[in-house]
Amino acid sequence: MRRRLQAVTAALVLVAGTPAGALAGMSAGNAGVLPPAPVKASAPVVEATDTQEVKFTRDEAIALARQTFGIPEGLEGPTVSLNQSTQPGARSTWSLFWRTPDQKLPYVSYNVQVDAVTGEILSYTIGRKDTAAADLKYTRSEAQALAAEWVKKLLPRYQPLVRLKEQNQPEFWYGGNTTTHSFQWERLEGEVAVNGNGIHVTIDARTGELSNFNLNWDSELKFQTPARSVEELRKAQAEAEKALRAGAALELGYVRLYKPAVDKPEWALVYQPYSGPSLVVDAGTLELLDPWGRKHDPGSAGVPTPLPAPPQPYQKPAQPLTREQALAVAQAAVGRTDPPTDSSYREVTEPVAGQTWDFNWSQEAGGVNASVDAVRAVVTQMSAWKMDEKMSERKDPPPVSEEAARKIAQEFLLTHRPDLAPNLLSMPRVDYWPRFEEKEPPRVNWDFQFRVMHEGIPFLDNQVQVAVDAHTGEIRNMWTGDLDREQTVRDLPAASGAVAPEAALDALRQYQGLQLVWQMVSTEPSRLKMAVAGPVEARLVWVPAAANGDARVEALTGRIIDGQGRDLVELSRKPADIDGHWAQKEIELLLTRGVLETKEGKVAPEARVTAAEAARWLVLARGMRPYMAFDFAASFGAGHRSAAENLAKSKEVAYFGAAFQAGILTPADLPEGDPNAPVSREQFSLWAVRGMGYGAIAKMEVQIPLSFQDADQVTAEYRNAVALLAGLKVIQGGGGQMRPQDVITRAEAAKILYAVATERNEGYPGAWYK
Repeated sequence: MRRRLQAVTAALVLVAGTPAGALAGMSAGNAGVLPPAPVKASAPVVEATDTQEVKFTRDEAIALARQTFGIPEGLEGPTVSLNQSTQPGARSTWSLFWRTPDQKLPYVSYNVQVDAVTGEILSYTIGRKDTAAADLKYTRSEAQALAAEWVKKLLPRYQPLVRLKEQNQPEFWYGGNTTTHSFQWERLEGEVAVNGNGIHVTIDARTGELSNFNLNWDSELKFQTPARSVEELRKAQAEAEKALRAGAALELGYVRLYKPAVDKPEWALVYQPYSGPSLVVDAGTLELLDPWGRKHDPGSAGVPTPLPAPPQPYQKPAQPLTREQALAVAQAAVGRTDPPTDSSYREVTEPVAGQTWDFNWSQEAGGVNASVDAVRAVVTQMSAWKMDEKMSERKDPPPVSEEAARKIAQEFLLTHRPDLAPNLLSMPRVDYWPRFEEKEPPRVNWDFQFRVMHEGIPFLDNQVQVAVDAHTGEIRNMWTGDLDREQTVRDLPAASGAVAPEAALDALRQYQGLQLVWQMVSTEPSRLKMAVAGPVEARLVWVPAAANGDARVEALTGRIIDGQGRDLVELSRKPADIDGHWAQKEIELLLTRGVLETKEGKVAPEARVTAAEAARWLVLARGMRPYMAFDFAASFGAGHRSAAENLAKSKEVAYFGAAFQAGILTPADLPEGDPNAPVSREQFSLWAVRGMGYGAIAKMEVQIPLSFQDADQVTAEYRNAVALLAGLKVIQGGGGQMRPQDVITRAEAAKILYAVATERNEGYPGAWYK
């Protein structure tokens, strides 16, 4: 509301001919930044001891936290707890928590952990809730400088032992919802990073204040002495890459991309690594290892195997099943003949219409339930449980082998899911947590996964899961995930033209890179569980440097993409053409919010803006969802059918839809419906003012005076919008010239887009513009 009053004031000031220099600017400023003043410790800092004796008292911990982070008086707390441990490498800590009384707004909370032996601050988190949203003001480079000051202030003795880790992953996501910059200082041992150890710092991109701090440092870690120097080991990187490549396996299949520009998922054909434990290469022996230090055999995982045809071909019933018919299907699947304890019926319309009967047999010693799709006459889910099982009577190895259990699972699917069976792929089973010790509990179930295929290509994120009791051979669970909700698949990309698997693997390896690190790798599971005294050993291994589990290769283009279909290589690049540019800060912040984008590592700040780009940027700057359901034909009318068709066919149709729906654009703005039409400076000004919520001011009959030398060249319908942006100091005009009919550049648009993105109005976006 404050900014709206400013805008109205600006208009009135300009009408009166008074300079608008007193209007609130849009400078980031330094509000909210805690000065890194030196800390006066309440007690001398001492080294940790094996006894974990508390040497830093409760009151000293509270005083240190208050002084370091400026925790104000008047908050509720602190709530205090002391956590002590005798485990190797563990710390005894004071946990302190303050918060606003009764959680009233504006709300703030502080969570601080202090080492009870050394007096070091181990972690800090601040939580804020406010009625007013704040703007992104701090670029990543600015936030990095602030983060480095905090590291120097909080943990000065660790500084020589850490190194700032390069960030090659996109940190911010669609819509600008993430408002922090995160940094990681890696722990070094002999100039090599220690995986999982270091200092993590998060800076609020809106205020510049410390948002989160965490120290993860295993003081008991024992480093295995390498037989060769690190320099010699690095020379063998190519051999390590070869070893890691030998253990890599990619699978080709369909995945859903959840793009923000569409209301429903899109399908893509991709290569992605087989799921399973992350593999590393021993730097000394160049052996391929699993996370538990065991030598990995690339051929041990097995291969996917198609299921045979079902005994009876599937036939969909002519009419949905009645309750009695559905009950018979459920009873056959769960092996019961008695009536169910209870049942229910439900219908759904999205994403496709469906009718389902749910049956439940409940008894004191356990029970079973099953769901039946009445339209397709198949079981979509079932589970069975027993309350009287005695784990002590179970044996290890179990009487039902993995091979026998797999046959049971497959027979169940062939019998009770004949609609899926002809297109099911039985996946190799992976033990994510291998069992090493005799005293571990015996195995309960064998778990199997089956992928559904379309014309021989599987859906990689759609699978059937079946659990078989390892001692009785009974089906304990069958689950089909989203398969039975979707039921239909459309718009699948053709598999022809896919890049070769070798090329896909090359692209993925090039993107990931290889890094030499110290990693905790142990063949003794008790050490991983920290259940036995003694140091955990770290050895030098080669690991993928960019371990993004969401990265996959788009099979038709060879690009590395994530679950939204974004080009990860492009997103990881720092723009090469904005250093020192007059719009650098606004461009960087808009890249951070996901409003602007790069192409081949460049922003092209002087490139001309098209209508499609303007629509997309303005929608994203406002944090709005793209809108697919807009009726262009009805909006444009019969006399402008071709214009409506042009926009409806545009790649940016969802953004055009949102912009028209919200009133940022009107049919009069694009009478020809050309998405590639150039946008003038005065046009973009009007669209931006509508996006900021001041469309009514732009339409006022009173013409606001302009001080530009070429003010008379500004078209009447754009005049008030230009004047409003000038009054807000968003546009200033080089050399006193507005150049209203010039096509706006990406840099000029960025200056205005930042104002749109940071403008705050009450209400829901879309109610502001008309």
